[in-house]
Amino acid sequence: MESFDLSLLGVILPQAVGVLLMIAGLVAALALRARLGSAATGLTVAATGLGALTFLISTWWQTFGLRSVIEEGGGSRYAMISFVSLALWLLHLVWTGLLIGAVFAGRRRPPVVENAVMAPGSPL
Repeated sequence: MESFDLSLLGVILPQAVGVLLMIAGLVAALALRARLGSAATGLTVAATGLGALTFLISTWWQTFGLRSVIEEGGGSRYAMISFVSLALWLLHLVWTGLLIGAVFAGRRRPPVVENAVMAPGSPL
């Protein structure tokens, strides 16, 4: 690996914030698992775990991987950059979809009221 350059902090710090947010979401989902239910907790844990992994892979790719592919050269370097970028985009799409699925899985249905009697003078 190459020596560390302070300019890389511009890539690493924002990605680290994303990882910390994913870990906080994972802890919150596990703490609230009784309230969320098993489906929403499972989807949230999967989404936050995959999201944190995606942020870590993306950080490595942006700091060291991309530079090594460009410096090594070769005719397929642009294909490799496109492939890895597409894979990272797909991972991002998957964990975002899991998180959206967790929102809908954890939504509680309103209770159905049967045989309701109107109060006298009710506007309904």
